[in-house]
Amino acid sequence: MIVAGLDPGLAYVGYALVEFSDKGREVLALGTAHTQQSGRKGSVRQMSDTTRRAREVWREVRKAWGSYPQAICLENPIPNLRNSTVRAKIGYTIGSVVLYAELLDIAVLEVTPAEIKLALFNRRSAQKGDVIKRVEEIYPGISWPTTTVRGASSTEMASHAADALGAIEACLVDPTVQALRQLRG
Repeated sequence: MIVAGLDPGLAYVGYALVEFSDKGREVLALGTAHTQQSGRKGSVRQMSDTTRRAREVWREVRKAWGSYPQAICLENPIPNLRNSTVRAKIGYTIGSVVLYAELLDIAVLEVTPAEIKLALFNRRSAQKGDVIKRVEEIYPGISWPTTTVRGASSTEMASHAADALGAIEACLVDPTVQALRQLRG
């Protein structure tokens, strides 16, 4: 069975694709998509910068995932966000994932950041470095994204990809994923 994971955002989006088989887990794709904000002001007839950025992110994620996943595990931080602008921008990415899943009839499961921490550490909080280390234990020999952009450290880039893998780990206990894994054998 192949499961995709996503840590949504607009500036940085972590994504992962993992195959589960009798041999164990294999990371098929792992990365952090990045977009930069445009300096141009939009007009009513032009596509908004947020729409452009969401499309850029989605093109990269879709290329990495192809039509492979049988389930998508999506970290949904929106209920915890207080800034309505950030909520709306993350909503663009989540909306494109849901549309992709609908078009390909893929199950979508949402997990909160706290559920990811519970799955990885059996507690509701952890630092980014801790998440990276735990994911490295689960997926030995993993290759993190090394591209850095506009001041983002390689650790920051890796943390988004680690959260995507963490979303997958949190979804493994879901009855839908368990049923799909049994069907795929």
